[in-house]
Amino acid sequence: MAKVYKATVYYVDANDQIENKEAFKGELSHLFERGYMGRADLIVGEDESNEFEWHDDIDLNKINATKETYDKYFQNKEND
Repeated sequence: MAKVYKATVYYVDANDQIENKEAFKGELSHLFERGYMGRADLIVGEDESNEFEWHDDIDLNKINATKETYDKYFQNKEND
């Protein structure tokens, strides 16, 4: 028996280590390939926010950060 799971992943690149959306998608695929989670056959809908300044007191660095906290970094995005 098999199942398909869908997830939305929010990842903060606070140290500017990921070059772009395709690099992020590649990193996710690599994690699945190297791990014991099975395969990630299809990763779609990847997106990235505009750049912003990271600091220790930012709302994303809080344990109680919500989906809305993350989503606000995608609002008012400049067109790609």
